[in-house]
Amino acid sequence: MRMLRISEVWAARALLVFVTLIWGATFTLTQQALAVLNPYAFLSLRFAAAAIAMSALGAGTPIADANRADVHD
Repeated sequence: MRMLRISEVWAARALLVFVTLIWGATFTLTQQALAVLNPYAFLSLRFAAAAIAMSALGAGTPIADANRADVHD
């Protein structure tokens, strides 16, 4: 196992704090969105945005060819 440099440790901590801030902000944003939209409309928009984001991230990534031998019973 290689030792991490100080800058890598601080970068990891900074990213963890950033993700925590984003995650914490979603509670307030969700409460405000539900005051305007009904829950089904909000969930539809949320899943549509996630599908678009995942499609963009996965674009250009080849899908592995799977055959019957690759599937374990």
